Order: sequence, then C-alpha cells, then structure tokens
Amino acid sequence: MEPPPGPALQPGMTFRVLLTPQRTADPEGLTFIGMPAAELSARAFGGHLLAQALMATARTVPSGWLPSSLHANFLSPANAAEAVRYQVGLVGDLGAYATRTVYATQGMRLVATVMAQWESPRQRSDVSQPAVVLPDLPGRQPLPYPAPGVLTDALDLRWLDTPAGRGLWFRPRAALPEDLVLYTCVALYVSDLWLVDTLLRRLGCRTASR
Repeated sequence: MEPPPGPALQPGMTFRVLLTPQRTADPEGLTFIGMPAAELSARAFGGHLLAQALMATARTVPSGWLPSSLHANFLSPANAAEAVRYQVGLVGDLGAYATRTVYATQGMRLVATVMAQWESPRQRSDVSQPAVVLPDLPGRQPLPYPAPGVLTDALDLRWLDTPAGRGLWFRPRAALPEDLVLYTCVALYVSDLWLVDTLLRRLGCRTASR
C-alpha cells in the first residue's frame, strides 16, 4: 500500500510539523507517514528522513525518555516530493532501555533503515562539556547549493572554513517548544549539513581522513 500524498513544504512551516510523522490506522500503532519536504521532485534531504524516523520511534516509548544512540543506513535515494512510510519494530524493552528499528519506504522501495535506542530519565548521566569560546562568526549565511525542501529559512547557519576543516554553528531562528526530543530531532536534521565534519574536528579528525 502506497503512502497517501501529503502537503508539501510551505512558507512558515515549523520543525515540529515537518518532523513529526502521523500515525496511521495500523492496529498496532507502529506505522507512521512522514510528510514530503518539497513540491518538486528532487532527492530527499537525509537529515529530514533521520529526524522523522527518530520522531516515529519516540511515539512508541514512554514520555520523558530520550534517545541515547542512533544508527542509520541509506539504501536508495528518496524523492523529496513523496511521503515516506515509517514502520517501527519493537526490538526490545529491557528495564530502563528500549530499542527500536525503523524501515523507511516509498512505495515498494526501501530507502533507509534506522536503529535507535532510548533510555529512561533515571539512566541519564551528565556528559556536558565546558562551554567553548567561539571565534568571531560571520553573519547568517545561505546554503551555497540548492536544497529543495530544507528549512533554511528557519535556521540561522554560520560556518567557518579553516585548515582544520569546517566549523558549523546553528540555531533555529524561532524559539522551539520545551521538548528535548524535538531538540534532538532538529540537531539530527542539521547533521546532514556538515555537522558530522564539525563533530570530528572535536576529535582531531576530518571527514577526508576517515
């Protein structure tokens, strides 16, 4: 069964609306439909798929739990103008931990698989690091390439290219609701915009050296 068509990305679209897939009439409540990101056919933005997949798994764990890890594989290009079906699998619920798999499909085509682990609030540990002093940043910058369906208008993006690699700083231009899961999904969404390279810099690595 093909996912029904959904509304395409419109001006003023919020992260909460775009990244929250809707539960279908599946009796088990484990099938979700994510709205498409663009009106024109184009290659889908990977961060969009990952964020919707994680948000789908959030609907299957207790309130207050947070994701602790996520692994994903992109298997074939997805179309940004088509809705995506997310089928969540309950791999295991072991006390304070829950593991979920997600199969993301368009029609009969499997486009991505995701495995996410969630943990209860009592398992959280403080892994925060001291604040980093930022260098002088340029003003808000547009993306240097076309990105159909990417919420660039909703993001304040700034980056610096240095011999060590690219450093990316970002924040939503509008305040988000107090929702740690949504914060995580927005960060996951932006991870497809050089954020991985930025994180590797903290480890003294570069993407090209992997």
